[in-house]
Formats: sequence, structure tokens, C-alpha cells
Amino acid sequence: GGLLIIDLSNLPNSIDTLSTDLGFGYTDAHNIFIDENGIAYLFGATSGLGSGTIILDIAANPTAPVYLGSYTTNYVHDGFVRNDTLWSGEIYAGQLGIVDVSDKTNPTLMASQATPKSFAHACWPTDNGNTVFVVDEKPGAWVTAYDVSDISDIKELDRWQSYPGNNVIPHNTFVVNDFVVNSYYTSGVVILDATHPYNLVEVANYDTSPTSGGGFTGCWGVYPYLPSGLILASDRQEGLLVLSNNYTQACYIEGIITDVTNGLSLWNAEVVVNGFDVSIDHTDVSGFYATGVADAGTYDITVSLFGYYPETVSITVSNGIITTSDIALTPVPFCGLGPNNLSVSNNTDVSLDLQWEIGVNATAYTLYYSISGENNWLTSQTSDNFTTLIDLSPDTMYDLYVVSNCDSITVNQ
Repeated sequence: GGLLIIDLSNLPNSIDTLSTDLGFGYTDAHNIFIDENGIAYLFGATSGLGSGTIILDIAANPTAPVYLGSYTTNYVHDGFVRNDTLWSGEIYAGQLGIVDVSDKTNPTLMASQATPKSFAHACWPTDNGNTVFVVDEKPGAWVTAYDVSDISDIKELDRWQSYPGNNVIPHNTFVVNDFVVNSYYTSGVVILDATHPYNLVEVANYDTSPTSGGGFTGCWGVYPYLPSGLILASDRQEGLLVLSNNYTQACYIEGIITDVTNGLSLWNAEVVVNGFDVSIDHTDVSGFYATGVADAGTYDITVSLFGYYPETVSITVSNGIITTSDIALTPVPFCGLGPNNLSVSNNTDVSLDLQWEIGVNATAYTLYYSISGENNWLTSQTSDNFTTLIDLSPDTMYDLYVVSNCDSITVNQ
């Protein structure tokens, strides 16, 4: 164990290595981050001082680190430091931490934010420090964007999920200008356009792994900061991959969804760019949605909400441009007030006639019937408000009810 220091100053002729326990029994850490001042942060460290984030000064002599202090309020799995602020993935606390490390001997937690899957693995802020992106290392987790311009009032802006429904696990996230580069175990490297942090849009991906689903095989890490712009991806089974980048702005689509009859905004309407399972959004309480696609062209967008007819519109979009598409939904006619007063007549050992009052707006009816207590329901459909059941079992009690069918809405009696 210990800290391995590799001196590259003599390349390409030779390298020198040094291993040290830092003088206080340091054995291991999960990750290391070095800030702009030459201060190293050893996250998830174990030493004779206990566990925590160890802070070292390596600016003067990288081969002889000087211990400055530790952050021990919460375990930090991974993090980012700039301007004496530590953005910490406090994985076991289930939160993003924001820590003042201006006094290295006494780091102070200034604010925190619970994350969607309560397992914050990694985080990275934008260059202006107004937005931070966080990933939980859990199946089906998201890349989540937060507005941290006021750390006393942190707001979630958006979430993005790889292969929805397939439990893919994100691992690390990095910011390159207006883009977020992510390593996903079984779905590889994914680049998101975060020009508008409230609307994360996938613009490129490279699946490094032949596996799929929620396992921990596949893309372990990604590094997007080479001077060449090339991206390094490390896959646990496939090895090291060198990828070109595609930092192209997305085509942004946004608008307001309303009720056509009264103009009121509709909450939780699903907006889908047809054919793109990652381009799905739901309206907020103001009816606003935001989504997008990588490539310019013409696309169909379908909006759906329970109680309304789905609406599909065609829209032409361009890269780097916000295209507004406000869509009004038509409510399905109210299907209530019936059917009522279900009555039985002309019953024999094996048949009976049923009749009921016509339901408002009903176009058809479905009768459900089962031997009492068995819940083995049979059905009979009719467009009339009466029907005859036959082939019943003699001397047997039945449960039955009628449902009005009004397009996609039903009312039971």
C-alpha cells in the first residue's frame, strides 16, 4: 500500500517511482484530484489518522508531499476542487457536498444536495460554477444537473438517463466547455450537450462493451482532456480505447402543452421525439417541456396525457437552434354518470338477461362476470345497453359489472 509517485521528468529515457505512507500510515484511496494550486485531494483514503479525504501540498516538490489536513465530515468517493471549493460525491450519505477548503486544517461543509438514487459517486461543475452535474452509481441512474449559483437554494434542472428501462449504471462525469462526457458501464461513452442545462441532449456515444443491462462490466472511466481533443476510454474487459470527439450542439425543442378548450397548462404530459427513447420529457407544472435530438432534420413529436387524445406534430429543427413547438391537447369526452341501474330478468338455470341505463358519452359496453369468489372474469361486449349471458353454471352465484367504453376512458358500474 501507500501513495505511488511516478516521476516523468526524464521521459522518454526513464521514469522513477516512489512509494510512501506519508509518514502516518497511509495505505490506499479511491481517487486523487489535484487542483490548480498543486493541492492533492486523496478521496476515500485510509491511514493511521483514520478515514477521510487527505489534503496534500505537492506544488513545491511532488515527490515529497506535505500533509495539510483532512475532511472527515462525510466519506467522499470522488470529487472536484476549484477556488478552494470541494464538490464532493458523498456516496454513502447519498448526497452532493459543497465544502469550503480554504482552511485546509478545517474543511467545512457549506451545503449539500440529496441525489435521485442517493448514491452520489462523481460530480463536476461547469467552468462558471453555476451548474454541477452528478451521477449516482446505481442501476437506472441519471446524469443530473443542478443550479448551484446560490448554494443556499440548490435547484434540480434536468436529468438524463442512458437506455431507459435497461438499468444501465453511470460511473463518472466530466465537463468540456458546454458538454458533459460520461462513462457508463455497459453503454460506453456518452456525450451530452449541456448548453442549456435544463435540457440535456445526447449528441454522441460509443458503446465500448458487448454487455448490456445493469452490471459493472464495461466502461470504467473516460478522460476527455488530451490536448489533441481525443477521448480515452477504459473498458474493464475490452481495454483502452482512443476515440475522436463530437462536440456538436444539439437541436433543441421546447414549448408549452395546454388544454385546447381553456388554454390551461398541462402538467406531466409525456413528450416523445418518435424513434428516440432518450428524447423523452414530461411537462412541469407550467406545462413547459424541453427535449432535443443530435441531428438536424424533420421529426414527429407525440404528446400524450391521460384523459386527452394524443397529438402528433411534425417539426423541422437545426443544430444550435431552439425550435419552439407549443401543442394543445383535446380532452376525451367525459365518460361518467353511468351505466346505472343494472337489472336482471328472464333468468334460467344457464342464462339471464341484463339491462342498464345508457352511460353518458358511452360508445360501447363491456360486461365482466365471474363465479362468486373465484375472480376468474369472463367478458362480453356490446354496443347496446342490454345483453344475454348463456352457458352459465346451474345453481351458482355470479358477480358481474358493466363498464362504459368512451375511447380510452372507462367508468365502472
